[in-house]
Amino acid sequence: MAAKPIAMEQLKQVLKLKQEGHSIKSIIRLTGLARNTVKTYLKRILEATGGTTTDKELAGLFYNQDTPLQQSSRLQQLLRHFEGIDKELTRPGVTRQLLWGEYKEQHPDGYDYSKYCEHLNRP
Repeated sequence: MAAKPIAMEQLKQVLKLKQEGHSIKSIIRLTGLARNTVKTYLKRILEATGGTTTDKELAGLFYNQDTPLQQSSRLQQLLRHFEGIDKELTRPGVTRQLLWGEYKEQHPDGYDYSKYCEHLNRP
């Protein structure tokens, strides 16, 4: 299970402290974050940017869930499957579960039921 991202203020504080020359142990003491959390964030920042970044770059690195959906091939398949699905759902005996089962038969690597319904509910 993925860890919850730290707040942007904490992320900026970690980066600032590292740029000021603080050790990992010092950063841990000052921020109250776990050692592996600090090490992971610093490693990702340094790999991606070399150490100096803007707020927008930091957000792009660590808060990708705020970006619009990427148009992957899997998502394209799902959107094609959704064409005309509203009409199908009005027919007696047709449920989301049934339609999802048909989708999974055609696309075994497709989305699980919860994501399927989440995309179906989007406008």
